Amino acid sequence: MDQGDAAVWAAGIGVVVGALAGALGGFFAGRAQAKATVDGVKLSVSGERTNALWEGRKSAYASFLAGIEEVRMKLVHLAQIGPDYFEGISGNGAAVGRAVDEAAEYYKDLLLRQSTLRLSVDSPEVVQAEDLMKLAWQVIQAFNEYAQLADSHADSEGSWGSSVMGYCACGPESKAGR
Repeated sequence: MDQGDAAVWAAGIGVVVGALAGALGGFFAGRAQAKATVDGVKLSVSGERTNALWEGRKSAYASFLAGIEEVRMKLVHLAQIGPDYFEGISGNGAAVGRAVDEAAEYYKDLLLRQSTLRLSVDSPEVVQAEDLMKLAWQVIQAFNEYAQLADSHADSEGSWGSSVMGYCACGPESKAGR
């Protein structure tokens, strides 16, 4: 074999080896890039899932706390109008009865919000939410008992009727909730 043939063979072998090396390098680089892309997508999906879970929890907390605040405001309203009426200073029994009913309705709405919260948070938060629910119900019950006593006292004196007695049971111990 002369030098020209050897040079052609060497160039041909170099091209084939270079092409194989380039192809293998491209294959492994592409594979690594594809794996990195898949890993990036997995990380992105995981981050989006975590964000969606957090947003769900945040929404459940916000809704429950808004419900607690609504019940609290109804109870504050009752605390303001009740004593004035029962002591004969001002107001009317129908307004007191409506206020008790409204507080009970807000409490029912709060029960639904608590259910959503239970699905979204861990058990320590659920226990705290249940404690808040019990406290809200105890306050509603206490005011209702106060209203019933005042109502029976007022009935014996010929004052207002039993507008507060139309109160609907919806608390934790109520099974069917009238």
